[in-house]
Amino acid sequence: WWCYSHMYRIFKFCQALLNGLASLVVAGGMIAGSILENTIVVSCLAAWGAVLKGWSDFKKFPIKVDRCQFTYTTYAKILTELRTYA
Repeated sequence: WWCYSHMYRIFKFCQALLNGLASLVVAGGMIAGSILENTIVVSCLAAWGAVLKGWSDFKKFPIKVDRCQFTYTTYAKILTELRTYA
């Protein structure tokens, strides 16, 4: 029970961190590129943001979060039913 709850929090944190970091890197690249008028900065930071977003999609964190949440609630329901029958 604790393990599913813990993994749920870890997967949710990793998903939020990678998606937020990817957005910040791309936005920072666009701002820095417009200030410095340098296309290399924009392309490098956009590529780094795409890599972060791609890694998040590759690890499939939303699916893992859903599975942990489903398993956690199912396990809690089973424990409730066992207590009721005992």
